[in-house]
Order: sequence, then structure tokens, then C-alpha cells
Amino acid sequence: MAHHITEYANGPLPAHLQPAAYFTGDRREWALPKAAALDYVDWCEGQGLRVLGFEVWYPTTPGPTVTDVGLGNVEGTAAVRARILEHPERYVWGPVVFNFTVAR
Repeated sequence: MAHHITEYANGPLPAHLQPAAYFTGDRREWALPKAAALDYVDWCEGQGLRVLGFEVWYPTTPGPTVTDVGLGNVEGTAAVRARILEHPERYVWGPVVFNFTVAR
């Protein structure tokens, strides 16, 4: 059975994770809350995709509001997974989402 995958500027997003995604106003990029972000890293690993890093966003409208600049400047599924696991799901101003950069 083929799984539906939609391509975006920051990388592919499988259909099973789309309901959890926060999208930018122009819908060119997406980000995921922590649990879904960790699932995405596992999915990328299974698909043989390269995870080139991530940004941490507040899912604001309009937005996003970028926070933690530089935190996600790591490459590879193991390094990205470790950084996300260490990161809180929310800050004082609310929940955060993780915006990935992925390459085939």
C-alpha cells in the first residue's frame, strides 16, 4: 500500500502526520509538536531521508515566531532526535513546534 506524501519547501510530510502539523500562512513549510516530531524523525530514517536540522517555532498567526535560533544546527537522525528529546514541549508563551529541513 502506497502512503501519501506531500512535498513542501522544508521537506516531505507523510499523510499520517499532516493532521498534527502547523503550517505557515503560505503553506510552504510545516512544523510538528514534539511527539509527532519524534515520529517524523523515525519516519525519515526509515525512508532514507537526510535530516539536516530544525528550528523551534511558536505556532503563531501570522507566523511562525522563531525561537531557539541555532539549537537545531545538527545533522542526522540520531543528533536531531537527541536534541528534540531534551527540548521542552512548551515554553512560558505556549507550546512549541519543530520545523525540519530534510533532503533526499
